[in-house]
Amino acid sequence: MTFKHQKPGRRRKILLTLLIVLLLLVAYTLTVPPRMVVQVNSGITTLFVSNHSDDTLITPAQFGIEPERRENFTYTTFDGLKLKVVRVSAVDSLAGASPRGTIIFLHGVRRHKEQIYPMAAFFSAAGYDCYAPDLRSHGESEGLFTTYGYYEKLDVSRLIDTISSRFATGNQIILWGQSMGAATAILTMATDSRVTAGIIESTFSDFRQVVADYFVQEMGFYSESVRDYMIWGAHILTGIEAAQVSPLNFASEISAPLLFVHGSADQRINIKYAREIFSRVKSPGSQFLQIDSARHTNIWETGGEAYFKRVLEFLQSSARGKL
Repeated sequence: MTFKHQKPGRRRKILLTLLIVLLLLVAYTLTVPPRMVVQVNSGITTLFVSNHSDDTLITPAQFGIEPERRENFTYTTFDGLKLKVVRVSAVDSLAGASPRGTIIFLHGVRRHKEQIYPMAAFFSAAGYDCYAPDLRSHGESEGLFTTYGYYEKLDVSRLIDTISSRFATGNQIILWGQSMGAATAILTMATDSRVTAGIIESTFSDFRQVVADYFVQEMGFYSESVRDYMIWGAHILTGIEAAQVSPLNFASEISAPLLFVHGSADQRINIKYAREIFSRVKSPGSQFLQIDSARHTNIWETGGEAYFKRVLEFLQSSARGKL
């Protein structure tokens, strides 16, 4: 008798459990499109989005950087994340000299701080201290989500605070960004007047635009409604405000000189976006440099030492105020 009375109850519990599991699966599935945008290093994202990073983990020894000039440290963001940073001090710092300036390199999506070493080898020899953080949700740094500059700009300003309190910065504080890092540099410079110059490589122009373009590249078709859903979901997951992630709109607020650099063969982010941003820049002495045949992630390799020398000339001129 007891068994007969309990059986319908057990069935209801089983059906309710299955329903809850089904609802949870549906709910999670609905979060996949926005997670593809902001959870760029998750397993679910890599099932759908190809890894467009061409770089590999490299070592400072490959570029003649002595161990005593390299150190790693950690700092804390406004929301409590621990971000890892590598520092390569200027060559003449071993003799006690102060740096000519400070270069902070900001990497792109699914890349890492070790990418700094080719640049650091050249510019540390020219007297600059070089820094590179693993941006939130990248490399050895904490964080679940990437926000394309929305929170990262605050992280960069906090890093400048940390560097200024612990090390000499020299006469210049330069942001050198690639792709997402370039967009972050623009957004940071629009609000942080301590930055004296920016190297802007392969930047996107606007968050909505880059989501749309990447959607087409990865999925092979375009849907405005899906794009809007992905952006809305990204906001729900992270708090990111799409209108605030627009280098196109914020570039005119920067007073420091900018060197825009873009590859003519970039198929990830079209060079036209960088030109459009550049057309709105008001800071005196800003320049645009096209690297012929360069793709999205190989400007340094394609431009070679001649490119680094061009950047050095820009930085030296900006320091003199004679651009």
